[in-house]
Formats: sequence, C-alpha cells, structure tokens
Amino acid sequence: MDNIEFNFWANVDMCNPYKTIRGLCNATGLDYWNTAQQRSKNIIPKADVLLRISNAVHKSIEYLLTGKDRKEYPPRIEAIARRCLYFASEEDLFLIEHILKMPSEYEIVKKGSEKNNVIA
Repeated sequence: MDNIEFNFWANVDMCNPYKTIRGLCNATGLDYWNTAQQRSKNIIPKADVLLRISNAVHKSIEYLLTGKDRKEYPPRIEAIARRCLYFASEEDLFLIEHILKMPSEYEIVKKGSEKNNVIA
C-alpha cells in the first residue's frame, strides 16, 4: 500500500522553489518547527496549511498528495486560473462562465446523475 504521507512531503520537496522547508516556511508564514515536525513524522498538514503550501509551490493539493493531477492544463490557462482565484469576484466568475458558455455546476451534476441513472 502506498504511503501517502511520505509521498506528500516527497512531492513538496520536489516542487519546492525555495529549496528548503525553512525557505518554504519563510515564504508562506508557516511555523518552521511545526512544519519540520510534521515532515519528519510524515504527517499531512491541515487543509489551510495544505492550501498555503500548494499555492507556494504552484501545484494542486491533489498533486502534492498523490503525485498526479487529474488533468494538466497549458501554462496560460493555469496562470489565468490563479489570477481569477485571487482577484475575481463571484460576479466576475459568473460572467466568465457565461461568456465561455460553460455549464453550471448544477447542470454538470445533473448530467452526471442522468448518465449514471441516479436522481439528482
């Protein structure tokens, strides 16, 4: 069985642009001692810390946990998505979805439910 905790910290180390855990902590504002303890004991941090690490190393939480992304997107799309994450309001995101004629989350769930013969 895969040791997910070990993979998490190995993936962080591989992606860490700051080269060291101390550098990563300095960049993210995380407590070095606590982070070093979690790393040495192969403990996966809480969600808020995962998010800070994910943003700092520019990889998804899923990638950091498993070493795989569901889908790789071109760098331009990743850059736009990161900017939207930080600067776009809910109204802006709604307009972007509308302009791109993207289905709503409800429509996606409904379509998936119909495909699997499940009532939404």
